[in-house]
Amino acid sequence: MRGFRSPFGVFPPVFFLLALLALAAPAPLAAEGELVRALQSREDFLANQALKKTRANWLKLIKEFEDAAQAQPELRHASRARYLAAELAVTSGRRFGQKADYERADQLARRAVRDCPRCGHAAAAQLISGQALMALKQLDQADKQLMKVELNYPGSPEVAEARRLLAEIRGGPPPVPEDGRSARAETFEPVKPAPQPAALKPAAPKPEPANLAPAKPAVSKPAAERAERADRPAPPKARADGLAQVYFISLTDGGSHTTVTAYLDKVTSYVYNLIPPVREGGDFRAYADLKGAVIAPGARVQLKEKTSLVRLVKMNQYQQDVVRLVLDLPAAHPYRPLFLDKPPRLVFQVAKAADELPAPGVEAQPAPPEKAARASEPAPVRSPSDSGSSGRGPADSLARQLGLKVKCVVIDPGHGGKDNGASGNGLREKDLVLKLARMLETRVEKRLGLTVHLTRDEDKFITLERRTKIAADKKADLFVSLHVNANPLDKVQGFETYVLNFATDRSAMSVAARENASSDKSVAELEDVLKLIAKNTKVAESRAMAQLLHKSALSALNKKHQVRDLGVKEAPFYVLVGTNVPSILVEIGFITNEKEAARLGEDAYLGLIADGLCDGLASYVKGF
Repeated sequence: MRGFRSPFGVFPPVFFLLALLALAAPAPLAAEGELVRALQSREDFLANQALKKTRANWLKLIKEFEDAAQAQPELRHASRARYLAAELAVTSGRRFGQKADYERADQLARRAVRDCPRCGHAAAAQLISGQALMALKQLDQADKQLMKVELNYPGSPEVAEARRLLAEIRGGPPPVPEDGRSARAETFEPVKPAPQPAALKPAAPKPEPANLAPAKPAVSKPAAERAERADRPAPPKARADGLAQVYFISLTDGGSHTTVTAYLDKVTSYVYNLIPPVREGGDFRAYADLKGAVIAPGARVQLKEKTSLVRLVKMNQYQQDVVRLVLDLPAAHPYRPLFLDKPPRLVFQVAKAADELPAPGVEAQPAPPEKAARASEPAPVRSPSDSGSSGRGPADSLARQLGLKVKCVVIDPGHGGKDNGASGNGLREKDLVLKLARMLETRVEKRLGLTVHLTRDEDKFITLERRTKIAADKKADLFVSLHVNANPLDKVQGFETYVLNFATDRSAMSVAARENASSDKSVAELEDVLKLIAKNTKVAESRAMAQLLHKSALSALNKKHQVRDLGVKEAPFYVLVGTNVPSILVEIGFITNEKEAARLGEDAYLGLIADGLCDGLASYVKGF
């Protein structure tokens, strides 16, 4: 066997490799030792009252944990080190009243959660972020971070303290736990830790609360509805800023289906989503984001009632003007969100099977911004199938007020040429979406009589920016971009639709990052892109179009197949930036899922999608 010649002679390759491994081996041990030493320093520090009196000593210990975090090869250990540093920083802030300490605590806590969102300390780190922001008087941000404690860690002991702080921010009475005892603030003064073993082990995950059966016996639907009407308070007085208010939530068990209802004082728009479990055997999370809305003072934010289809119902102030309604489901049951009026309410129905969902009503649509001055007037609702000229339809906008019509639709088959897009199971995204675009083009031209242009009608590469310019050059009234999804987890499947806005969840961020990969925008141009998104005046109209096309496509597919509804979402897609017309991006399925890829490879399946999208366009166009 020939060896490696060095100045010291010839080494066989195997010995050479062993020598390299020997040199590399001490690194993890050294990194682990950094955290062990920091923990020992913390123990000595907390036992010494003299050291604790000086802020410089606190900062020195915080820096020691930060250095230990940098040295860790595993994110879980780095996350734990940053959490402990954040805990020290927020305590230092309380002791010495320094703004810099609170800012440092917030940054460290957020990084700890980001590095290991399912570690045992993540809920406590999330709470520290909210506490630090409260101390900094950044109450909007504190509200958002504290709501994440309940949203992401519903079974953690930190939830009670997060609720107490939220009540303090919003000026309401502190929540009373189920055992009747008042919630009290935690000091987060670090206590003397238990001796740490030399070899670090990941913290054991906190046990999840058992999913209990409903405490109350089932009642008939009419009786439940009568009880709900009796319990439901009157709508609150309208806010001066025009935001809708969610003032009551309820759950009704219909046996084969469950209905969750959120009552508001006015009609508003929404998007919705379905998130797969974060661990094996966990719950699916369905949610709807109610735009331009706040939780009314005194409103109940979580229900005690549960059914076999819905294990948890709660809402939170996800953003300053966004209320998130959350449902935890034991399985990916068929569901349907629908906004109705008389009274204004979001109705979220979940069933054991798609054919057991109650018949949908007529979707109510919010008044457009141009008519904000008349927002107090009741908004008449019009069925998408009504071809009359009176009433307000889903596409109600300045265009309709001026008597304009939809004449031209630009359909954008994503990717092409050197850019294959997603691939898997022997298929390529660029081929599938081009075939679908041609099918949709034919149907829209024949059935709706509209002019249709494709951004590409062959296998060629076109930049994302050029696609938007084509829409402008063709004087498009509507823009529909077609794509196929992908995920590292081959079990993920489903149909989802996007409108242009800032992303509201991690899955949307991931999809946007993948679809934006071919853009030639530089980091220096990011600010301009963000300004364009912020100035997007077609969000409401795009969202209305997305709801109609999304539901229509799923309805067409579910006549023959069971397709998971992943919802209508928001994300910053370059291809939708600057179109200045109602625009959506449709992800028709996951090419990385074997079952879904097999369907996407069939012309008949693509034909069903084209039929559904065309019917949705017809409903939207009739609203003009």
